Amino acid sequence: MNTDIEEFGRLCNPKQVTSMKWPLVCLASIPPVEPYLSEHRAAPNNYDSQLSFAVILFEREQYYTALYNQYSQYGEEPPADHHSTWEPFPVTTTTRTMLRELRQWHSGDAPPEQPYDLFGLKEESFASLTAVLRPAETHRLGYLIACRFSADLCRQDDARTFGQVMSRLGPRRRRPLSTLAAEDATIDELRRHAWHVRTKTEGDRFTHFIKTEREFCEEERERIMAEFNSQQVPDSLRTLIPMARRFGIGDDPCRAYFLNQVSKQNRRRIWQEVEPHLETIDQWVKTFHVGRLPSEAAAFFWLLQAVEEMRLAEYF
Repeated sequence: MNTDIEEFGRLCNPKQVTSMKWPLVCLASIPPVEPYLSEHRAAPNNYDSQLSFAVILFEREQYYTALYNQYSQYGEEPPADHHSTWEPFPVTTTTRTMLRELRQWHSGDAPPEQPYDLFGLKEESFASLTAVLRPAETHRLGYLIACRFSADLCRQDDARTFGQVMSRLGPRRRRPLSTLAAEDATIDELRRHAWHVRTKTEGDRFTHFIKTEREFCEEERERIMAEFNSQQVPDSLRTLIPMARRFGIGDDPCRAYFLNQVSKQNRRRIWQEVEPHLETIDQWVKTFHVGRLPSEAAAFFWLLQAVEEMRLAEYF
């Protein structure tokens, strides 16, 4: 393993990795505030500069959420050795207090509505962005994030207004998206633009993580499968060996990475091929002691997990 991959493994420890949407979420890949903040302040009348700063703020929030809010809307506080990573604009004292109070909220009612401005820069970004917005199709993404920010800042009337303009500028759909699907689509669109901005501005500092993730996962798969012996697999399951070798990885982020490389059509085909053998695989795996699975059985065990993740994630 080369030095870059070793460094990646240290920085992106699996215990820190909680999301596999590009790029891999880890401390070292958190977007910096600079130079986006400087450009935002230097060009207050430039729409692209204001949009770039807004989506980078949004991206930083997504990283924070992925790293610390895995199991709860309000999550956990960063450990002490993570705090410096968020400088020079860490989570504000006010927001930290609010999140702490929300974690302790036990009422069956909805928690009290409070402004959500993690790093204390959202008000500034919101004001500058909305000052340059124009009801043109090229500004649709600006309306989208303005709608998002205004809701975060408890400006519900503004959120509705921006949302209405955004809808008029957006693509027409035969059927409206569900609330959850609309939220996912919003996040994906904003993040795609953030990654475009980061690639253009940060260059290799950012794209390193995309490249390294692929290399890291491929090397991890090769290492795991080095001891795989096809002759040890029951005859009835040997047609599935290529799938087991491809997806039967115990490392959750890497397994998700490999699944994300498969088209929706091929995921459906994989499920259809594996489904008739689910019980056979389960029975074979159960013939071994828990924690002592040979490489072949382990690969099929994680193949079961992979196809279940396909189903649960509604890949079909």
